[in-house]
Amino acid sequence: MNNQKHKPLLVALKAEKEAYGLYSKMAHQSCNPTGKKMFAMLAKQEKSHIDKIVKQLKKEKMSVDTAEIKEKASLLSEHDFSDCSLSDLEVIEKALEDERHAFAFYRRLVEESKDVTQVKLFAELMADEEHHMETLEDEALRIKKK
Repeated sequence: MNNQKHKPLLVALKAEKEAYGLYSKMAHQSCNPTGKKMFAMLAKQEKSHIDKIVKQLKKEKMSVDTAEIKEKASLLSEHDFSDCSLSDLEVIEKALEDERHAFAFYRRLVEESKDVTQVKLFAELMADEEHHMETLEDEALRIKKK
C-alpha cells in the first residue's frame, strides 16, 4: 500500500472514478433529457478530476491503484436512475446530494492534509464540486419555475 501521505489522493481518485462511472451510466440510462444532459456534463468534469489526481500521483511516483481503498466514495450508487418515473428535478436533486457530499469530502481533506501540494489540489477539486453544486442548483431552480 502507498504510504499514508498518499492515501487521501487514492481515496479521492476512487471517489472520482466512481462518480465518473455512475454519471456516465446515468447519462445513458436516465429517461429524462435534462438528466441525460446534466450527467454527461458532470461525467466529463469528473474525468478531468481523475486526470488531475492521476497526474499528481505520477508526479509523486506513486501507484494509481485504488484496489486497497475501502472507503465509500459516492452516494450515487444508492439510487436507481434507470427508474423512468423519476422527474428531472428528482434526478438533479439526487446528483446535488452527491456533489454536496464530494464538496464536504474535499473540504475535510483540505483541513486535514499537511502536504501543501495536496491541499492545493483538494482546494481546486473542492471549488470544482462547488461549481457543480451551483450548476445543479440553477437547473433545479429553472425546473421549479416551469
